[in-house]
Amino acid sequence: MKISAPCISGDGAKIVFSVTKAKINEDRYVTQIYLMNIDDEPCQITNEGSQNRNPLWAPSGLELSYISNVSGKPALRRLQIKEGLSEEICSPGGSITSQEWSLDSKRILFLARTSQGESSSSDVLVIRRLPYKFDGSGWLRDTWNHLYVVDVNGGGLVQVTEGEYDVSSATWAPDGNRIAYIANKSENADITAKNDVWIYDLKKKSHKKITDGEKALKSLSFSPDGGSWLAMIGNTRKYGLATKNDIYIINIFSGEERNLTSSFISKVGDSVSGGTGASRGSSLVWSKDSREIYFLNAMDGNMNLYKVNLDSTEVVLVSDTAKSMQSFSFSTDQTIMAFLSTDILSPSEVWVKDFKGTRKQSSFNDQLFDELRLSRGKKFILKASDGVPVDCWYYDPVENTEKKCPMVLLVKGGPHMSGWGNALSLQVQLLAANGYAVLLTNERGTGGYGEKFAKTARAVFYGQREYQDIMEAVDYVEEKYPIDAERLNVMGYSRGGFLTNWIITHTDRFNSAITAGGFSDVYSFFSTGDYMHVWCEKNYEGTPWDDEELYMSKSPLRFVKNVTTPTLIMHAMEDYRASVTQAEQLYVTLRRLRKETEMILFPGESHSLPRASSPKHMKEYHYHMLRWFDKFNKKI
Repeated sequence: MKISAPCISGDGAKIVFSVTKAKINEDRYVTQIYLMNIDDEPCQITNEGSQNRNPLWAPSGLELSYISNVSGKPALRRLQIKEGLSEEICSPGGSITSQEWSLDSKRILFLARTSQGESSSSDVLVIRRLPYKFDGSGWLRDTWNHLYVVDVNGGGLVQVTEGEYDVSSATWAPDGNRIAYIANKSENADITAKNDVWIYDLKKKSHKKITDGEKALKSLSFSPDGGSWLAMIGNTRKYGLATKNDIYIINIFSGEERNLTSSFISKVGDSVSGGTGASRGSSLVWSKDSREIYFLNAMDGNMNLYKVNLDSTEVVLVSDTAKSMQSFSFSTDQTIMAFLSTDILSPSEVWVKDFKGTRKQSSFNDQLFDELRLSRGKKFILKASDGVPVDCWYYDPVENTEKKCPMVLLVKGGPHMSGWGNALSLQVQLLAANGYAVLLTNERGTGGYGEKFAKTARAVFYGQREYQDIMEAVDYVEEKYPIDAERLNVMGYSRGGFLTNWIITHTDRFNSAITAGGFSDVYSFFSTGDYMHVWCEKNYEGTPWDDEELYMSKSPLRFVKNVTTPTLIMHAMEDYRASVTQAEQLYVTLRRLRKETEMILFPGESHSLPRASSPKHMKEYHYHMLRWFDKFNKKI
C-alpha cells in the first residue's frame, strides 16, 4: 500500500493521510483518506469515489479539505470531522493541486489547469506554444495552470491569475490579504526554467513582481511574524539541474534578499530514491519565532530534517537517523511532528515524534513484509580513480545456492537531484529474491553530494565520468564479493536508461542489459521531450545547431555498432519526457545490425512507468525484467 504525506492537526492530536491500494482484478487503484488519533489505530473516513487524496487540516482543526473524483471530475471537497459531513466546495474543471487554507479557515487557494481563449470541438491540434505536451498531462492544448481562491462557506470561486503562463506555487500571507505565487510571464518563458515571485493584493486586486527573473524558484513560505519575509528554494540554473539549490528569503516590502544556505555544501531539496510513499515535495516550514526554517535534504544516502538559522545561517541536522524522511508536518506549537519515513528494509509508514520519543504509528504493510525475506544492502565507499569518494550499496541474493552468483548493476534515473540510499527499493528486493546480487552506485551526477559532485557529469563530460565511477565500482565488487564475472548484467531507467545505453556501447563486459525509459539520440531528444530542449541546452551548454558534434558524441547511437550485449528495450508509449521514438531508434538500429534485442511498449503509460503504472503493467514490466535476465543467466 502506498501512503501519502501525513498532515497533523494544529493541536497535535490527529493525523490525516491517504492510502492507495491496488485492485488487481480490476487493474486500477483506489485512494481513500484515513484519520488516526495519536497512539491509536487509523480508520478510513472516505468511502465514496475511488480517488480521495491530499487531505489538509484547516487551521481551526474542525475540518479538512481534500481532492476527490466523487462527482466524476476533479473537485475540492471538505469534511467536517465532528459531524462527519462531506461536501463539495468547488470543481473548476481541470486537475487541482497545491491547496492551502487561509489562517482564518475561511478560504482555500489552489492551482487548477484552466482553458484560455475560445473553446473548440475540433480534435485537430493547432500548436503555438512550448511546451505543447507534458509528461503525465498529455497534450496541453490551450490549458494553463492558474491560481484560484474559494470561500469555503459559499462565497464564490475567484480566478486570481489568467493568461498564457503557468503558476507553479502559491501561499497565503499570514494576514490573508496577500498571496505570493510563482510564474514566468515574460516572452521567453517557454525557453527557460527561470521564473519570478509575484505578490497579489486581494484588496487592491493588484499583482506585483518582486524578483528579477534570474532564478528558478519553488516552495514559497511566509514568515509567521507578520509575513514581511518570504522564503523560497531557488538557483540560477548556471549548471542546469546540477546547480546548487539554496534557501533564499526576500522582504516583500523592501526587496532585501538573503541567501541563507550559501555555505551549506548540499543542494537543498535533493532526495533519496525509493520507499513506497508519496512525498509532498520540497517544503519550507518556519519556526514559531520566525528565526529558523526547517527543510528536508539528502546527504550521503540519508534524507533527514535540517534547519537553518536566519541570524547565523548555521545549518543544523535535526533528525540524525539511518532512514529517509519523505515528508514532515508540525503541530502549531511544533512540539509534535508526524512524518513519512522508509529505510533499506522497510516500506514507507507514518511516524510520530513527540515528548514520548519517536515511534512508528502505521502498519499498513507490516503483514506482507513480515512474510518476506529481504536482502540488507551493505554500503561501501569507493575511492574513485581521481580520489573522489563514491557511495555504493551491494545486496546479496536472498538465497544463493551457487558459489558465485549473477549480478545486476541497477543504474538510477533523475540526474543531479536524487540518489540511492537508505530507502526501500522493491525492484532491488525482487531481483535479490530471484537469485541476483545487486549493485547500486551514487556515481558523479547524483544528488545529495553538492554542486561540484553533480556538475562533474554534464556538458562534454556527460556519460563519461559516471561511466568511470560505475565501472570502477563493478571492478571493486568483483574483487570483494562472490560475483560471477561472466554473468554481469545492467539495467537503468530514464537517465539510467541513457547510461545503460552508454555502457553497452562502450564495453562488452555485460551478459545482458535492459534499458527502459531512456534516450539514445541526444540530438532528437532535444526536440521530442516535453521540456527537454530547456534541459539539454543547460546540460550540454548549447543547442544542437550550435554544437552538433557535442550532441552526436554524447549519443549512444553513434557507437551502437560496438554493442555485443543482448538488450531488452522497455518504454511507455505515452512517455512525453523521453519520447518512445528514442526506444524505436535504438531497436531498429540494433535489429538492422542483427544484434540480439527485443522491444516492449506499454500503452497508456507515461515516464512514471513502472512506479505509477497500472497494476497489470507494473506486473508485466517486472515479469519481462526477470524473464530477460533469467534467459542469459540461469540454466533452464
